[in-house]
Amino acid sequence: MDLKLIERLLELMDRSTAEELTVQENGVTIRIARHGAARAAVAPMPAAPMPVVPAPAAVAGAGTDASPHPEQTRPAAPAAGKAAERIIRAGMTGAFYRSPTPGAPPFVEAGAAVRDGQTLALLEAMKTFNPVECDGDGTISAVHAEDGAMVEAGDPLFSLRPA
Repeated sequence: MDLKLIERLLELMDRSTAEELTVQENGVTIRIARHGAARAAVAPMPAAPMPVVPAPAAVAGAGTDASPHPEQTRPAAPAAGKAAERIIRAGMTGAFYRSPTPGAPPFVEAGAAVRDGQTLALLEAMKTFNPVECDGDGTISAVHAEDGAMVEAGDPLFSLRPA
């Protein structure tokens, strides 16, 4: 893919209302995505806590989360007297980092007790690091994303067992 084509694709995105454009040519893929306020020329505001939604009910034989959007998930039936486990999902597309700096210990591990507002990870989007914050007290029962992996908005990051 040549630079002229990429420049034309960027110009096309500027003139259109499309949110995302993906082009494949000769085994090379270019993905251009627009993320609302990311185009503004102002300093970014701290991100709001990432959404936490109830975990979907397990389906026999299903090994993947088939519902990437929080509004499409169904809460699992709570065990007798216990709150349902919830999934903390990515609020945006970006690189997922479990620790504040390379080589540092992760913010949290599976089994860790967490508090409301505690930073669990970072999502890097457009060279800005946005905290993934817990929105309730509980215990992290699973970490679903790999450190350094690209995640899409709505992807599961952590499972939280409420306190």
